[in-house]
Amino acid sequence: MLKILSRYVSLKTLLLLVSEVFWITGAMIGLANLYARYVRHWEPGVVDIPRIALRVALITLICQVSLYYNDLYDLSVVNSRQEVLIRILQSFGAACLVLFPLFWIFPKLVIGSSNMVATGVALGVLLLLGWRMLFTVAYRYYDRPSRVVVLGAGDLALDLVRAIQERSDLNMLVMGLVGAEAGEESNPAIEARGLRMLGTIADLETIAQEMGVNRVVVAMADRRKKLPVRALLNLKLHGVEIDDAWSLYEKVTGKIRTTELPAGWLVFGEGFQQLSRKVRHKETVDFFLALIAGVIALPVAAIVAVIVKLDSKGPILFRQERVGYKGALFQIIKFRTMRTDAEAIGGPQWSTEHDPRITRAGRFLRKVRLDEIPQIWNVLRGEMSLVGPRAERQHFVDILSQQLSYYAERHMVRPGITGWAQIRYAYGASIEDSRQKLQYDLFYIKNLTLPLDLLIMFETVKIVIFGRGR
Repeated sequence: MLKILSRYVSLKTLLLLVSEVFWITGAMIGLANLYARYVRHWEPGVVDIPRIALRVALITLICQVSLYYNDLYDLSVVNSRQEVLIRILQSFGAACLVLFPLFWIFPKLVIGSSNMVATGVALGVLLLLGWRMLFTVAYRYYDRPSRVVVLGAGDLALDLVRAIQERSDLNMLVMGLVGAEAGEESNPAIEARGLRMLGTIADLETIAQEMGVNRVVVAMADRRKKLPVRALLNLKLHGVEIDDAWSLYEKVTGKIRTTELPAGWLVFGEGFQQLSRKVRHKETVDFFLALIAGVIALPVAAIVAVIVKLDSKGPILFRQERVGYKGALFQIIKFRTMRTDAEAIGGPQWSTEHDPRITRAGRFLRKVRLDEIPQIWNVLRGEMSLVGPRAERQHFVDILSQQLSYYAERHMVRPGITGWAQIRYAYGASIEDSRQKLQYDLFYIKNLTLPLDLLIMFETVKIVIFGRGR
């Protein structure tokens, strides 16, 4: 496992990505070489190697993005050979839909003939399918799971175990739980998850040695006078990794568990460094990116405006007061997606999945996020960012601030058109949904960097293309 942007990424995923870049690039170079030698009969000195390399890199990049957008590097999604084959075919089909118009507009980008391109696509499908099968078998044979013992048996420990079990790509095997004291095995949730109590903290070293444990995770809510510091130190000196449950949960899930979260973990842990400086730099980058995005989006915005006007009565744009940076209020601007009388009865309320207040055009615009194009103006005004937590109304902020710990901390950065919570979790429609989204927002604020922003923008494009918004 490797830690990238404060999250664990499996070595298997990275090896698969790098190796498939190699296979696609190698296949394209091989076909280009065959075409140059045996079809065009070019001499080695005649071939423009830098230009060929640029074309190969472009084709490889488009193919890799297509593979990524079809979830072929999300190993928790793709589980069968048939599904791998379908997704590979879809990926190369999507790559062709991008490449062929590109070749038609810029014919000098074509390597060889149309027959060669077709051959390259067929070869790529066969290569990747065969390689995936071989890679899976080889990795299953050589890779050994990391054997994990969780020290604790409360809700924190069970939430962590659930998170680890959902990330099968990390290859972490939870052997069981070690209780702080006898009697903790009575928790029915332990048996429901197929777990077992291995003993108490007095037996920790013996358990670790007998079971060949690689990692011990401390998930005790109350550690005062109970934490077996000497035993943990001895295990660490013998090569066993010792982790804090809050930190491991963050790395595995990409969110911060806020339930019973000790403030000391936020104060003394990594992250949140020089947040004000990062926010200032981010504002400058946002302005120039929003300026470019606004120019590109103008034709699309004009079409959307016509659709909104023809679909239902009312204004094209929707304005509403939202809470922004450090609690300041501002008017957010969107394309209208609801009826004008949406809050005539009942006042402010969360939008639900099949909300009858949403118009026909609005349902489509929300799915592909086109209703948010006017927010670029909010970014240019310095009220919002391209990436950040979702801007909420004062009514909901007041409610959530009373019920959710650390909710006010999400206002330490500007709200965003898109964000880590928006791409990782469905639209919030309850207190519990808001809690989940807050956990993602805190992760984003804690680990705020330009690479993370770029990743979120990249993932947002995927949501727009596949219409996974709401």
